[in-house]
Amino acid sequence: MLSMEDKTEPTRQVLLSSVSKERMETFATLVTTTGKVVYLEDSVKQESLKASNKESLKQEESGNGEVLPQEIKQEVEYNVLTTSKQGNIKVVLYDGSHVWLNAGSELRYPNSFVENQRVVYLKGEAYFDVTKDESHPFIVKTIASEISVLGTSFNVNDYDGKFVTTLVSGKVQVFVNDKDYVLTSSMQVRVEGDDVFVEEVDVREFTAWKDGLFEKQKLREVMDILSRWYDVDVFYQNLELQNLHFTGTIQRHSEISGILKFLEKTDIVKFTLNGKTLIVSK
Repeated sequence: MLSMEDKTEPTRQVLLSSVSKERMETFATLVTTTGKVVYLEDSVKQESLKASNKESLKQEESGNGEVLPQEIKQEVEYNVLTTSKQGNIKVVLYDGSHVWLNAGSELRYPNSFVENQRVVYLKGEAYFDVTKDESHPFIVKTIASEISVLGTSFNVNDYDGKFVTTLVSGKVQVFVNDKDYVLTSSMQVRVEGDDVFVEEVDVREFTAWKDGLFEKQKLREVMDILSRWYDVDVFYQNLELQNLHFTGTIQRHSEISGILKFLEKTDIVKFTLNGKTLIVSK
């Protein structure tokens, strides 16, 4: 009887989004505007749907008693896409813009963009490749800032009170600490407390994560990533080790032990995992 049972899994649908088909575990959760909860994993077939906006029709009377329709107002409703500590997912928005959402992040985006702006809300980190539309600016709002673009590629990192925006191409305007900063290609704005730094950087160091890479990153930054992914606390026996630079590839689906052995091949560092504590030594 078990062998005759229909084991065909139903197709789950993601409202107005197209999620990348790259292999992933159950790392992301989508709550749609209707309240439906969708758990995203590599075995789920993703489809892009088209839904109509809710509209409210206001009316007023003309001089001769006729009822005339006023402008139709569209209500903006937001889907909420959340990734776990190991999550990494790509979404195609209603306007064709691509968003790579990093681990431990949240993106709120609407079923469709209305009026003259395209607005999304971000917590955590994401890489944006925005479809150009000069009449409809694309705006990313975080707790610390507001970023306005027309059509460009950029990375936003807003983890743990640290805010960094890195522009890959195009031009963006960043409003942070009550001041506007205009960035051009390869420029970065970084906020540390009340201090704001604007400088030219190697953008690959700040965008390689979306491809599962880390490029010329300090060991401290690599350990911060592993700490989020695998829920471990990192302890350095030698603080100077934090500033060592590494370049390589991290497979998100690997066990942490495999990644640590990979890093140990440099013969510079050694790792000891004691429960939830990761000890880094020479």
